[in-house]
Amino acid sequence: MRSVFLVTFTFLISITTLAIEKGIGQVALIKGEASVVRNNKKISLTLNAMLDEADIISTSDQSLLKITLKDKTNFILGANSTLEIKKYSTNDRQNIFNFIKGSFRTKVQEKVKEDQSLQFMANQVSVGVRGTEFLTNTYTVSNKGVSDLALLEGNLQTAVTNSQEFALKAGEVINTTAYQTSKEVKKLSESAIKELLSNELSLLPKLQDISGKFNEMNDFFETSLSTPTPPLPSIAAGAASAAALVTAPKVLADKEEKKEPRPIAITNRHNLKNEPWDIRDAILRRKEMREENNCFYWFYKALPGSGELERFRRERDCDDFEYDL
Repeated sequence: MRSVFLVTFTFLISITTLAIEKGIGQVALIKGEASVVRNNKKISLTLNAMLDEADIISTSDQSLLKITLKDKTNFILGANSTLEIKKYSTNDRQNIFNFIKGSFRTKVQEKVKEDQSLQFMANQVSVGVRGTEFLTNTYTVSNKGVSDLALLEGNLQTAVTNSQEFALKAGEVINTTAYQTSKEVKKLSESAIKELLSNELSLLPKLQDISGKFNEMNDFFETSLSTPTPPLPSIAAGAASAAALVTAPKVLADKEEKKEPRPIAITNRHNLKNEPWDIRDAILRRKEMREENNCFYWFYKALPGSGELERFRRERDCDDFEYDL
């Protein structure tokens, strides 16, 4: 009887190990709703759900997803975003990812060796990396695919459609339409870089509005650069892909005011079901965050030329807020 038990137990361990090895990564954080299309079947995602090569991962309204792959590459997907794991191998690490639509944040933690390749594709642009952290928006303006690309750390060999490859440096950001027209490369302000690095869930505001006009985010950019850096040593770059218009959550703060901050009164929000996930989470964890002196508030404003309200977050010392726990 003992022999039968031992054989069965060993068999179960083998099956479990095989299932873990088959997956290439998993869901590390989920806020709201997300799903994956696998073998033409749509499956709802949950925390710790396993992911496979060729998966097409999507998020819903007011949702956010973090996935971690076996090579320690992390992705943050904003609301209404879709990512395709086009090719993935843990053996030779010749991996290709397709940002189909939405807002993304990517961190490559394990350095890419000379015989390895990581490629990321979006509208009108593709990039190859060695080890870096960058943000991407991909959307449609006047029926044309557009992408924004901002680099926080490392270097990106960048290939914009119909343009020569160049190296995007840390702190630089491009919009594919602007780059194709004038080779414009902008530089992120120090405060924007600091805010983005301090919150791994922060995403990049779209640089163009629905009419095609460029948003004037003076607090976000420092200067405008005209000469891109020469290309890095060759890394294969993939083709561009199509996308649809989405609205991604915006959590970047405006430039800090120099005036003495006055106490902030919190508005009671009773219907949490209708709130974005990050506001809902902050309200539910209010006491815990207060004890950690981790306090902030949100506000909405329309960026010049966009006509649409964008949501921003600003951090303050908890003593600046007027409320009782």
